[in-house]
Amino acid sequence: MITSNNPLAPTKKAVPAPVEPYRSQTPLRTAPTAAKNKRLDENKDAPANCPKIDATFPDLENSQKVAILKQLLQQAYVEDALSERELKGARCNLLYTARQSEDTQLVVECIKALTLSGVRHTELSSLIHKRQKLFYTDVVQALALEASLGDKSSFSLLWHMFLRPQSNSIRNCIAESAEYLQNFIQHRNFEQTLISKEDLLILAKLEDPSLKRTVMLRFVENIFFKRPELFNREVVDAFLHNYVKDVPEVKYLNEYFEAHNQCFSEINKPSFPLRKAFQELMGEGEKHVLLWYNLRAGMGDELIRTGTIIHSLLSYNPTLQITVYSNRPFLYCSGAEATPEGGMNYLPSNPRVTYRSIKDDAVPTANDKLDMLLAYKEANQTLSREKELAFADYASRQPSETIQVSALVQGTLLFNVNIKGLSINVPSSMQANEYSPVNRLCAELGLPLRVNFERKEQPFCSVTTNNTHAERYWQKVVKPASQSRPIVVFNGIGGETADKGYGSSKLDFEQMRGDLIRFIAKEYFPVLIFNGRDQRQGREGLLKMTAGLGNSLLIAPSPVADEHEDTHIPRADRPYLYKHLIANADLIYTVEGGLMHLAWLIQGRSGAPILTRLFSGAGLPSRWVPIGLGPKSGTIYHDLEQVMHVI
Repeated sequence: MITSNNPLAPTKKAVPAPVEPYRSQTPLRTAPTAAKNKRLDENKDAPANCPKIDATFPDLENSQKVAILKQLLQQAYVEDALSERELKGARCNLLYTARQSEDTQLVVECIKALTLSGVRHTELSSLIHKRQKLFYTDVVQALALEASLGDKSSFSLLWHMFLRPQSNSIRNCIAESAEYLQNFIQHRNFEQTLISKEDLLILAKLEDPSLKRTVMLRFVENIFFKRPELFNREVVDAFLHNYVKDVPEVKYLNEYFEAHNQCFSEINKPSFPLRKAFQELMGEGEKHVLLWYNLRAGMGDELIRTGTIIHSLLSYNPTLQITVYSNRPFLYCSGAEATPEGGMNYLPSNPRVTYRSIKDDAVPTANDKLDMLLAYKEANQTLSREKELAFADYASRQPSETIQVSALVQGTLLFNVNIKGLSINVPSSMQANEYSPVNRLCAELGLPLRVNFERKEQPFCSVTTNNTHAERYWQKVVKPASQSRPIVVFNGIGGETADKGYGSSKLDFEQMRGDLIRFIAKEYFPVLIFNGRDQRQGREGLLKMTAGLGNSLLIAPSPVADEHEDTHIPRADRPYLYKHLIANADLIYTVEGGLMHLAWLIQGRSGAPILTRLFSGAGLPSRWVPIGLGPKSGTIYHDLEQVMHVI
């Protein structure tokens, strides 16, 4: 009989579990150690075939069976506790259960365990295919959900089944769950070598038009931004040749590839008809761009829509000037000073970017020279209807030479570009990442693309910070308190909604405190910032939650004034402090939201990795997490401990 030390196991029989993770290039072990030989001799009469789990544990609930299975797997994998004979018996047990059980959850757990036990993916794919009349769709969806949450074995199995399917029905079923696999590609664990160049060439040869679209928008673009080294001229040309008729967006893959490798071909490509005219009008000389953002949307939305395009325009022409109309001065300025008249004088963070307040400043007049107009619109989100009507009249009076770009927010971002009567709509899709529409607009106009994320770039021009009060706070407060330890900016409070971050329950605070302690144990110095709507409650909660941690961390001043708070920084400059902290930190740990996007735009200055913690209220990483994060950046779903070994 096969024995186990598992405390959860019943007294009848213990269930063996598989060990050793699946490695496509590594054969199964054949030479057991001396200790294993001893155990093998002791168990030489153990049967090769084991009864299925349902029969082994007749009196247990399925959840208990799954718990036993997982713990045995952990014991076998971590403690190296099973002999070769035990391992063989475990496989038989799991395979029999997966073939016969009517419990989907139990089948999924068995299949996941088998992926770690050395069983080939071809065998598992065949097993799932044979069960298609029962619930193979449910099994695939369950595995896809596990992959979405960062489970590498589930992703690896589904990826194999998608590339080498037993039938088209299985491939189509996996395609229906493509969004979950796309989430995994955005996950930090993707730095593991789970996809190869050969896999990409298989995808490039697909014939089904609908599958091509799913593959390009869900997989290929995200894979490029995560693993650009997998793409060479052969791979890119294979996609261009086979996809161009069914998925016109494939042309952008070529632009990303050329921009990343600095190997530009002819600029006036037939597939980008506006480039020549745009270059003639905007390429040289003093040019003026007006960006109109009269929307009440979240800070993250604004940064996605305006940040990348501003950076690209400033990089395109060194004498180009941009005037931004918005309601968030701290994104585009370095500070503000009160005027004698009671107004505010905003200090530019870049001499070529001028900020104007939607609330306080007048709409531009026809006398203002303008070369390009970029306006954003979204139904029911207009900040000032009066200013919007005045601006619409101003825009309608522009001469025909003025380049006009309208950006309509309608589920996703829809750009229309008009240059001298030639108009195009930039392709967009709800399947793509939120940054994709802006990247595609840049490609259409021939603007520089931010895809050299492995190189240290110049900082994002419009959000760099040279605020003297923020710098003094960094030098006088943060640096001395850190005692030369690496600094992690820790943003754990949800902004737009509370469920985007750690909640206010005792369990949430214990989890947040535990994550802080993990950083401290790694010799990091956490600087806590918070962007919750109830700032006072947020600060009081943080003070309570960090009690007893002494000088191991620092809580930064809130953006809202508090007479009981010793801030070392004037109230007017507090919104600019967070930019300064992000720009100088060694690591950014943040919930999904505006600060995540701000960190991404500033990342070029410090090169700091960004770890995004996803809670129940967070958007899907496939859509909202910025594409192009560095190899150590990514998302965290569960325990922070899973990534502590790489930061």
